[in-house]
Amino acid sequence: MSAVRVRQHPPPAPLDLCPIVVTTHTRTFAVIPAAGIGARMSAALPKQYLPFAGAPLLVRTLSRLLRVGWIERCYVVLAPDDRYWDTLVTPHLAQLPPAFAVAERLRVVRLGGTTRAHSVRAGLRVAHAEGFGDDDWALVHDAARPCLTTETIEHLHGSVGNSNVGGLIAIPATDTVKVATPHTSPNSFPVVERTVPRERIWLAQTPQLFRLAVLRQALDRFPDATDEASAVERLGLQPILVKGHWSNLKVTLPGDLELAQAIWSLQEDSLSDVG
Repeated sequence: MSAVRVRQHPPPAPLDLCPIVVTTHTRTFAVIPAAGIGARMSAALPKQYLPFAGAPLLVRTLSRLLRVGWIERCYVVLAPDDRYWDTLVTPHLAQLPPAFAVAERLRVVRLGGTTRAHSVRAGLRVAHAEGFGDDDWALVHDAARPCLTTETIEHLHGSVGNSNVGGLIAIPATDTVKVATPHTSPNSFPVVERTVPRERIWLAQTPQLFRLAVLRQALDRFPDATDEASAVERLGLQPILVKGHWSNLKVTLPGDLELAQAIWSLQEDSLSDVG
């Protein structure tokens, strides 16, 4: 494993939205933004470093990505002043299976920012500098989604296929969706403004998989985007929605950690039974 430190530069000029020449030998890399502090967890550590199934949560997320051999490289984007990776994560990386080729496939990028888009952009710049091309695939995944399965990754990759844009894992809404009015005061209750037909509502997850050129342009133009797909949408493009599974949950609140550990254990037991 090697750490990558790149001098900060102004963002590259926006790319022209010309058709990407899709080749038969496109490559795929992953970007894992992990510079946040996870304030909603109210924990002593950033949530990506919380203990999870005998290792930091981030290690378990990385192990799910490294299982997939066609993901050539994983760029973990940390805050420049991150104090936890070297002491909490590095010792566990040596325990991952040799087939994961951690030393060759894992990069640490200490250029994360205060927003998700800033961190993802940093990972994309390093990937481009290391030889990934405009038509290659950038797979972005949340550090706090450790229960991602190989089947989900393969399903996304296969469904997006030869798209010139990309797509994302999402879940069709099953509950009735209400839009609330804004709160009129701190002590007031919200009230329903309208009901939205759930047939058209999908709940976005990760991974999200986009052509490198498309994603770089989208995040350069719309750095306030809350996820990669929304930035791409604001370019006037339409990402493909690929149905995922509820078990691919994101650890956001304290109760999520226990549920995710239960799901993880069941998944690992299933893998052991098969293998």
